[in-house]
Amino acid sequence: MTEPHKQVSEVPLTVAQQKRGGNLLTFLILCVLIASVSVGTYFWLDPFKRADNFHHTQWPNGMPEDHYQPDPGHSEAVARMQVLADALLQYRDGPLGSGMRWPMSLDELTTVGLLEPGTELNGLLSKQPLVFQPDAPIGQDPARWVICHDVELGWQRTRTGLRVRAPVAAVVILGDGSVKLLDAEEIDLYAGLNSAHEAPR
Repeated sequence: MTEPHKQVSEVPLTVAQQKRGGNLLTFLILCVLIASVSVGTYFWLDPFKRADNFHHTQWPNGMPEDHYQPDPGHSEAVARMQVLADALLQYRDGPLGSGMRWPMSLDELTTVGLLEPGTELNGLLSKQPLVFQPDAPIGQDPARWVICHDVELGWQRTRTGLRVRAPVAAVVILGDGSVKLLDAEEIDLYAGLNSAHEAPR
């Protein structure tokens, strides 16, 4: 019995080679993904490109203007502080102050009859009790020392584009008895207002 002949293909066997186009496509997709992530990260980290946040905890009354605008209600705050300054001067220049001593507290003005009972001692700007600090450092110019102040806090834009809560205005009584309305740039020119930067928010 004869064995059947095996048929052998005359076509040479070739190994299938991987196309180079597949590697190039994968590389291009990877480059696009890296570029997308980089651009997205840049816009997320850059405060100038970041969208304004209108969340109520940050902007309770909407996004404020970049520059502070004086409030017409400040005239009433100045008038109230002037009444208090007049009472303080009467105390200091009268027999109680002997021409050199301020009262120990604002309540003392009511006790001695220089202010009417029930006089409001909360500031119109801060809605907080007025800060009274009559003891000026030795050698301090009275015209530059704040003995009583009411500070208004508001939103301000920083150089990096962020907005922060900071003093925007203050009504003050100075050591010489004068009353002034200070804007944000003037606040740092007077001593005794350091605690204003830590006022309740």
